[in-house]
Amino acid sequence: MADQGRTALLASVSQAEKARVKQLLKELAQTKRFIAAFEEEAERLGAEQLEQYERCKREVKLIERAIPAIPDDEVRRIVDYRFVKGHSYTATVRFFGGCMSDRTVERKLNEGIAFVARMLRMWRN
Repeated sequence: MADQGRTALLASVSQAEKARVKQLLKELAQTKRFIAAFEEEAERLGAEQLEQYERCKREVKLIERAIPAIPDDEVRRIVDYRFVKGHSYTATVRFFGGCMSDRTVERKLNEGIAFVARMLRMWRN
């Protein structure tokens, strides 16, 4: 079983997986607000709403677990700044642009997105 997890972690992710995870990361703050709103109305939720709430909560929990697991400190800080703290791409490039080029920031964001995608794939299986 441990070998399967290691293989999933090392396997490359498809462009579709990266795009999906990137979208999940972009929507992270909004999804957290959605979860908080659902928790306020928990006793009045219907079955479909409760299922959606649980799915969103599970996704956020996995993402919040994956980001701190990013092994490269710079990649982790850039992903955290961009997606967890909710800054725009431009603000992220400006913030980290003093010590690295725009292309390097972009590459590190992509590394972080790919890592999160691999972790989500591994943890879901």
